[in-house]
Amino acid sequence: MDASDKDTIKVPENILVKRNVKDSVFTHLFSDPRYLLELYRALYPGDTTTTVDDLKDVTIKTVLVNTIYNDLAFRAGDSIIVLVEAQSTWSNNIVLRELLYLLETLQRYFHEKKLDVNGSKLVMMPCVDLYVLYTGDRKDCPELLTLTERHLRRRCSLELSVNVLRDGKQGDIIYQYVGFTHVLDEQVKKYGGDRKRAIAETIRICRERGFLADYLRRQEVEVMGIVESNLDYEQTLSAWGEEKRDEGFAEGKEKGFAEGKEEGFAEGKEEGFAEGKEEGREEGREEGREEGREEGREEGREEGREKQAVETVKKMLSRGYDHGCISEMTGLSLQRVAALALDESIS
Repeated sequence: MDASDKDTIKVPENILVKRNVKDSVFTHLFSDPRYLLELYRALYPGDTTTTVDDLKDVTIKTVLVNTIYNDLAFRAGDSIIVLVEAQSTWSNNIVLRELLYLLETLQRYFHEKKLDVNGSKLVMMPCVDLYVLYTGDRKDCPELLTLTERHLRRRCSLELSVNVLRDGKQGDIIYQYVGFTHVLDEQVKKYGGDRKRAIAETIRICRERGFLADYLRRQEVEVMGIVESNLDYEQTLSAWGEEKRDEGFAEGKEKGFAEGKEEGFAEGKEEGFAEGKEEGREEGREEGREEGREEGREEGREEGREKQAVETVKKMLSRGYDHGCISEMTGLSLQRVAALALDESIS
């Protein structure tokens, strides 16, 4: 056993942590007020007076089907609202998403403060800063995204700006988080399907390099569970996408074949009624036989897809995903997911 093996962190075999699919190291890290204050000071280094007690987490955490929820939002007193989205894959619609998150956050703020925007009294609101922390490998992403440039055909009364963060200053919490994500990507590529080894090596290396070392020491088991769960989720999403792509290809091919066949039949009819009639009879018989075979094959494929969906649901249930997210991912109804969850609990 070499030195690296001796230093490797042992990963518990059965890490079962109750969470939803939006949980990530990012959201978990900054749910701790200590690290949230570090993030605030990294974003606003000129403010040395704000304390942990001045910060309030106002992240939209309600997770239901078709309900919005964001990565991180917090308020510094009543002076500023900050929204931060963490992205490892570039999203062309991040400005629109931040707009929706902001509207929901402001509505909740006005309700909490009992501010009547329909009344005659002037209502004041906090300043707002929007950020996206991008940790992917795209090199040409701009430093500032605006609603006008990305989503509107012309300038109008509505405008919104989102600041793009790629890294922080040496040693600050943003720099450390970005370093952690890069190490994780490297170790996942290195160890492939051995996720536990990849996670353990990520934590070991990050501790050595000072990337979130205090956080990883305090929350080691929780971080292991979060990362493993997210890797499972990404694999499930990838498999589901491949299946849908294959289904779309098969449907398109079948439609193209039918249209081509219809066109050929019409041309044949014009060439000669008698010949076309006889060919049409034979074609109809063959089409009927083919449709019967295709119906049988489709039933088999449907049974296979149902079985795969059920297996996926069981796996996600075992890892603690909520019913709404499972339904959205697999396409099964909430009632079907609930029934499978009951079966699993009984068995």
